[in-house]
Amino acid sequence: MTRGEPEHAAAPSDGEPFVAIPDGLLERLDAHLVALARAGGTTTYLEVARALAVPPPHHLRKLILALEALATRDHAGGAPILAALVTSRVREGLPAPGFFAHLAQLGGYRGAESGPEARRWHEAEVARVVAKARG
Repeated sequence: MTRGEPEHAAAPSDGEPFVAIPDGLLERLDAHLVALARAGGTTTYLEVARALAVPPPHHLRKLILALEALATRDHAGGAPILAALVTSRVREGLPAPGFFAHLAQLGGYRGAESGPEARRWHEAEVARVVAKARG
């Protein structure tokens, strides 16, 4: 990270623009997901982006960067992965493949990004998140 860049940002790749996590988004996302966990629910990427009014352009990319930052924090602290509560509406209740890829890079998940193995792992992780939040 170079001087002057936000702490959580994605450098441009393949013609994509520089995208940074807006100020305050990590804190608001954390609080939103903890409340959702206490209620025992999950949500979709688009629902969270709308609920938190993530500003365009690239609102979903900003949200994903924030989710990755939370996942990194949780994994490093040995906590359940709060970001597991956010799923893709087109993947039948599973997070996007990038969620699993990010966790694999962290060493927190080994396995396929879809299918029965991913589903079992995800369901167990959601249960851990909810148990901690209600704890």
